[in-house]
Amino acid sequence: MEKKNHFASKNLFLLFLILVFACGFAIVYYNLSDSLDCNDTDITQAADSNPWTDYTEPFRGSGTSDDPYIIASAENLAYLASDVLSGFSYYEKYFRQTENIDLSDHLWMPIGGLLSANYVRSFSGIYDGNGHTISNVYCARSDYNGLFGSISNATIKNLVKNQLFN
Repeated sequence: MEKKNHFASKNLFLLFLILVFACGFAIVYYNLSDSLDCNDTDITQAADSNPWTDYTEPFRGSGTSDDPYIIASAENLAYLASDVLSGFSYYEKYFRQTENIDLSDHLWMPIGGLLSANYVRSFSGIYDGNGHTISNVYCARSDYNGLFGSISNATIKNLVKNQLFN
């Protein structure tokens, strides 16, 4: 029975992809609003009103499945956000989170989002949260908000929802 359900969900997913491409859409936008929204109830809770993109630290790794980029701190995650907003999508690059991350020190600038009136920068990599959490996300923007503001052909998995995501 379990194999049939797995097979059926794979077929449903493939049918979805075929329909999306058949309609001429090259970008699949996935809104993570149920699990990774910004906490917009009181942004004054962020310790500093400067965005995290002012406090970045490069991550280590080569981005392959055997040697993924390692996200071990808020500064590493901010580096990813800054790079994506600068135009690097990380297409088919692998990431693995190794620690729980608290983003309460600064306002969060989402990974991907609207750059100008008609131009969106999106994350296109494979992000494995590895069972870790990201908490206290207070967004610096009102559009394309969330941990990931815009993704295209990306995979986000094994990232634990924290109660502070409203």
